[in-house]
Amino acid sequence: MNIKDIAGICGVSPSTVSKILHGRDADISAATRKRVLDAVKEYQYMPYSKVIRNASYKSNVIGVLMSGEEYGAGELLYAIEQAASDNGYSTILCNTQGDGKRAFRHIHVLQNKKVDGMICISQKRELMQNFDAPVVWVEKGRTENPGENAEAVYYEEEEAGYLAVNYLIEKGHTKISCILSEGDEAVEAGCRRAFQENQLFLNGELIFRGAVEEIREAGLTRYLDMGSTAVVCRDAETGNLVCERLRERGVLVPGNVSVISVRDSALAQKMLPRLTAVHVPFEQLAEAAVGKLLEMTEALPEKYGSF
Repeated sequence: MNIKDIAGICGVSPSTVSKILHGRDADISAATRKRVLDAVKEYQYMPYSKVIRNASYKSNVIGVLMSGEEYGAGELLYAIEQAASDNGYSTILCNTQGDGKRAFRHIHVLQNKKVDGMICISQKRELMQNFDAPVVWVEKGRTENPGENAEAVYYEEEEAGYLAVNYLIEKGHTKISCILSEGDEAVEAGCRRAFQENQLFLNGELIFRGAVEEIREAGLTRYLDMGSTAVVCRDAETGNLVCERLRERGVLVPGNVSVISVRDSALAQKMLPRLTAVHVPFEQLAEAAVGKLLEMTEALPEKYGSF
């Protein structure tokens, strides 16, 4: 973020911004002055002169950019904070809530706060094009090119779908329904791969992908009516709903129908009976993400390969 960016946001010239910041704004209207100062405050803009004075400053702070709606957000953030603390760093969390403009604002605030690096969880690459500190991407699949001054760690969502279906097939199930979310293309691919490798026919009608509301309103009833002996669910919350609906019908879980979630959570561990779920290694992901970042910020020997 520089003076031209502030000027562009406010619809004024860079010289106008400069005058206001240096108290030479007698000829500038109160409304324009307020607009500029509000933008400076919102984006926490640091004038270049201050940047120069602080050029050697090291904050020992890591920025974390994520959406609070992301699966496992709480568990992953806790693990990142712990891994950072173990290495003498603090963290600043910025919740984008899936809003690009909000993310853009957070990034500039963190840059002006001189964080030593950023961990971005399932964020769009173009957001960080002008970020001048190291970045580690945490993603749901392999990344070919993380970009300049960047690294990536990932877990394979496709593998989660594969493991869930393969587990059920090993237990003797062949008619398996899959209730997934709209963004679960990789999970579905893993489910299909498990059927193919076991030389089993997969009825496409048994796979449902939709929004959470659609799952609640139509997906559960439709797919439970198909007589499947096992159900793969997008997460533990959906698994809990499936189990409730089955119990309402007098169906025993896991006696008559088996249910598995492709994503583990605290809820899965608390359910009775406990819900079978594919474990996502949040602690290892966090340790690898923080480790990769420190390798770049502190020029440490490489310890973490692709995760």
